Amino acid sequence: MAKLFAQVTGVVLLLLGILGFVTGDYVLGFNSATLEDVTHVVLGLVGLYVGFLKGDSMAVKAVRILGPVYLLVAIVGFISPSVGGLWNPDLRGADHILHLVLGLIGSYLGYAAAKGSDMARS
Repeated sequence: MAKLFAQVTGVVLLLLGILGFVTGDYVLGFNSATLEDVTHVVLGLVGLYVGFLKGDSMAVKAVRILGPVYLLVAIVGFISPSVGGLWNPDLRGADHILHLVLGLIGSYLGYAAAKGSDMARS
């Protein structure tokens, strides 16, 4: 499941990033600042690489890192949408919800779902 999560998030984030560069300020209700677009493209490419070109073990490791990172971004975003002025202040609720959902699903798939499997020991 971690591999599928990496594949799906890779495609979605890459598309969001590319659409952000093409369309400008907002894509489907999500903020589209240049830094955010670059981040989405990079994370999308990481997701595609891990999801399609690497094995299950690497996918679990990547999701174990990215899941909590997405959660952290969501929590900080809810508390301070501009991350103390370091990030674009125009982040909307949709951005925070997306980060929260990616964080929860990623953390679950990276840790809880892998418990007891061979991938959890690697």
